[in-house]
Amino acid sequence: MINRKNKIIFFITLSSLLFLAATVNAQATQFSCPSTQAGDTKILEVKVVNEAGLEGIFGSNWKTVLNTSFGGSAATLGAQFKSVIVEQDTNDYLNYTNYGLGLFPVCNITVDVWAFQTGPFLEANKSTLQVYIIKDPANLTAYVQTIRAIFMSPGNVTVPWAADVSYSAYLGQLAVPPIGYLDGLVFEDGWTTPGSSIVHEVTAGYTPPFTTFTYLQNCTETWTYFSNGALIGYTLQNNESQTVYSYNIVLPGGEIPGYELSIFIGISAISMLGIVYYMKKKKFSV
Repeated sequence: MINRKNKIIFFITLSSLLFLAATVNAQATQFSCPSTQAGDTKILEVKVVNEAGLEGIFGSNWKTVLNTSFGGSAATLGAQFKSVIVEQDTNDYLNYTNYGLGLFPVCNITVDVWAFQTGPFLEANKSTLQVYIIKDPANLTAYVQTIRAIFMSPGNVTVPWAADVSYSAYLGQLAVPPIGYLDGLVFEDGWTTPGSSIVHEVTAGYTPPFTTFTYLQNCTETWTYFSNGALIGYTLQNNESQTVYSYNIVLPGGEIPGYELSIFIGISAISMLGIVYYMKKKKFSV
């Protein structure tokens, strides 16, 4: 049993808010933990870094924005992020009674992580983290609402995400099936979930919660997931539909191996950049 006041990792991690409903108790869910096993490995590589395009979106400090949001040297072309599953507990809980939310069934996955870097993945650069996948999207939404209500003014319901890939996050790996899970979350306007993807249509002037940077122009962010819920890519396009930044999974032979992409460590959302749980106003049903 894990008892912790989940800290909103600097990133906007928690997203939205709202007036809290009464206590929410742990409840059954139709979503499952991803099928993973010790040793499953995922490597993400920065494929596109368009300096002029990024400066147009984030200004002259675009490198700081990317490195802070995704961790390590995320602003460097060719930098790689690696995560390796150590073990998984499919019957764990997060105790949010301090927030009046009760117990949330979760998948608790221990992962070794190397933030975006160039060069070999040395033991000295490794961090071991716990990644929690809240099985029921209703619980995840309730948690975000609560945190947002505590730390920010009430607003639309949203969900949290870790902006720094070196931290665990709630949307770095989804419960399965991912399409249904995404549909069960509540997003703010501007966020949609076509298929196994999350798309954020950013409007110039948008400042993610818990961050200090602002998007200077309209742009589009897309996070792509595999069928087992693993995050396998992120793309940022400017207002001319030109890709100015992206990172994607690196696979032997270009195939999705049996290692099951199940390593989902948290990649963050740049738009959440820090961690914001974006939400789209859509009917939320459990």
